[in-house]
Amino acid sequence: MSKNDVSGFHEKEFKELLRKGIGSRTQQEFATKTGIAPATISRMLNDNGIPCPRIKTLETFAANMVNVSLSELLTACGYQAPDIKDIVIKIESNIDDFFQFKSGELDISGNIEELKNKLLKFLDKDELKFTIKDRKYTEADQTAGFQQVWPSGAENSKIFELTWEYDHYVCKTSFSVYYIETMKGNIILIGSDIAYILHDSDEYVQNTLVKEKKKCTQEARLLHAIFGTENDKTLPETYAGYGFYLDGIPDGFVDFLNKHADTFCYTKENMKLYCRVMNGEPAEEVFAEYWDCNESCMGVCAVISDIMSLETGKGYLYYEPDEKLPKEAQNSCIMERFPYDIVDRIEKEQLKYIYQCARELKIQKFGVVYYHTTIQEETEQLYNLDSFYLC
Repeated sequence: MSKNDVSGFHEKEFKELLRKGIGSRTQQEFATKTGIAPATISRMLNDNGIPCPRIKTLETFAANMVNVSLSELLTACGYQAPDIKDIVIKIESNIDDFFQFKSGELDISGNIEELKNKLLKFLDKDELKFTIKDRKYTEADQTAGFQQVWPSGAENSKIFELTWEYDHYVCKTSFSVYYIETMKGNIILIGSDIAYILHDSDEYVQNTLVKEKKKCTQEARLLHAIFGTENDKTLPETYAGYGFYLDGIPDGFVDFLNKHADTFCYTKENMKLYCRVMNGEPAEEVFAEYWDCNESCMGVCAVISDIMSLETGKGYLYYEPDEKLPKEAQNSCIMERFPYDIVDRIEKEQLKYIYQCARELKIQKFGVVYYHTTIQEETEQLYNLDSFYLC
């Protein structure tokens, strides 16, 4: 990554992105969230001729913004965005350092949960939002080309799966941890195999599965619905996350919009839309062409998801009914989707916020929700052993 190039620093563009990323939060609230001094953020927003922010600062900002990406911040400041491969190498190297150099503290741990918590605390310095799961190694892993490298003396193993996001990528780093379990249920750590190449798949960078987030625009959805692929089959799929179900426009929407006007009216265009609703125009007509910050959905419910995302720094989205499903199976919701749709315990503060929104919108049920949708099976890439010919 290049060093600070002052000549490439676009101060005005950076300030606009910073204001957009802060959203409705106060400078003090954003400072608390990022751990950066309020005075520093104030200078960045208000002073002229400010020095170009460091890359580490931009990474911290991006990790606490929903509608501004790290790539946008880096470009505005004259930096070149790092390749995702470099980020993966750095993360896996830090994981290896944890097991290599913290061994004096980790030789005997209470249990696997304590070990996971220590690893997460150690990785906090990377300014990435990590979640971690553990599970047993199965025959399916072996079939998929996921290998284990057992160190001498180990008796048990657990697969650790770390899910994290960087810029427009979502990643899952998986490796095995090896240990001995004592009669009292404690573990004696032997080591990990993160330093080895464990996955036989082109989708992996070292031991990390890398997927690029894709924005589903209206045009893309329309083209896919019209053309698809001749032999494609539609299969059911379910997303899981925190939020609430919707059935049309919530009864309390206008009151909700009014209470959160400071959040929504961060642009002149949004202010005009807000005033039209407050003057009595139907919300459905006013927001008919309103796209959310991610350009993934539109309409009244996109307004709700935008407000929730801006106020919390989380990625709430509106999921509209999937018309490829039978009518009785269709549903819609606003939620922050779980990584890989694995249900986890909801944090108290997030639950409190969702409850408040549901109450204002007059939505009865909230919490963990499941969205019913579909996925296209690309049968053109399903091959027959007898007829397959590799050019």
